[in-house]
Amino acid sequence: MSYRINHFLSKSGVCSRRAADRLVRQGRVRVNQQPAQLGMKVAAEDDVRLDGHPVVLVENQYFYRLYYKPRGVVCTQNLAVDGNLLTAIKPMQTSTWPNYFFAVGRLDKDSEGALLLTNNGTLTNCLLNENKTLPKRYLVTVTPQVTDEFLEKMSAGVEILDQVTEPCRVFRLSEQIIQIELTQGLNRQIRRMCQALGYQVQRLIRIEFAGLGINHLPAGNIRSLCANEIAKIESLSKNKS
Repeated sequence: MSYRINHFLSKSGVCSRRAADRLVRQGRVRVNQQPAQLGMKVAAEDDVRLDGHPVVLVENQYFYRLYYKPRGVVCTQNLAVDGNLLTAIKPMQTSTWPNYFFAVGRLDKDSEGALLLTNNGTLTNCLLNENKTLPKRYLVTVTPQVTDEFLEKMSAGVEILDQVTEPCRVFRLSEQIIQIELTQGLNRQIRRMCQALGYQVQRLIRIEFAGLGINHLPAGNIRSLCANEIAKIESLSKNKS
């Protein structure tokens, strides 16, 4: 069976089809030692390489892992960046891992929690495009002490980045810990919201992303998704396609 080159790269977990077209235009993809062309068809037995590295198509075999990103790890696969994701997870990788995979649901360096790792390019593209509407749940430790006024303002919406955030659910768990549920995905949103109200975030943990919870997973560890979780996130891409 043959595929267009962008579909081949997407099914291999390299990138989305749109990004694959860019890679082809940039001359970074070669097929049987020749530069790839937009729209060309390739098969599993062809020698397809990206930046000189072989790209292997494994039919209908997708990879899903949930990583508890600890504080200090940067959500980048650029090995030149100190504290990059690839270096952090390398000790946990096995021979069953794909050559390429995506980290879905970015967290800033000082935050921690649920990060989805997958080689499903179609799903990744869908989740990234729908990031502003995906449910996300956080535990946040703040100073000073949480007040009723702070909870009301956080839940009603806070002015940051020249806009007012959408209403969200906020619960007080202790004098300095809140749980917040967002569907919006603005840059460093929770930190900016707290700062606008005179609070500082001491610790921020994303305990759930797109219905995937870290549960009792220790920081820095990785777990496989169960069948129900895989079905749930794959249904997101089917519903959006």
